[in-house]
Amino acid sequence: MITSPKEVIEQPEVFSVFVVYEEINARNRAIRICERLINEFEKELCFDFSWWKFLFLEERNLAALASKKASEADMIIVSADAGGQFPWAVENCMESWVSRKKAPPSVLVALIESTNDRADETTPRHLHLTKIAQRAGMDFLPYKATDSSSAGGESIVQISRRAETRTPVRENILKR
Repeated sequence: MITSPKEVIEQPEVFSVFVVYEEINARNRAIRICERLINEFEKELCFDFSWWKFLFLEERNLAALASKKASEADMIIVSADAGGQFPWAVENCMESWVSRKKAPPSVLVALIESTNDRADETTPRHLHLTKIAQRAGMDFLPYKATDSSSAGGESIVQISRRAETRTPVRENILKR
């Protein structure tokens, strides 16, 4: 059946978001960010969220599926405590998708919590994610949350300030 231009209903473009989180507080921080993304862009984009707990990545089949989803995502959000190194399963998953990342411009958002009040301090996890983003050709939006109860409100403001800079990802979203 051939349809006229008047009969075609324009669907919002799908924007895929891959979220990997360490524990419940980290998940809640990511949820607040995702809710704000929906509120801001729901008229222009249809979001497809994929949620992965660090622990899930220890199972080989789940890790393979997560790696595939991450490599295809428009945005990857990593929400975790400051800690030292990421667990081996998380690092393996990142290494797996970083080499396969072929999606159009994409962004890696680091929601890293710390009890230290110094907002300018960079954690080892921030440094690791910076390198991952560079190797994958992704824009990088770092954030260090100092309190999980307030991270949702402050983080979107700080992330938005960083996003004001013209990047390929931002341009791609604005063109959709």
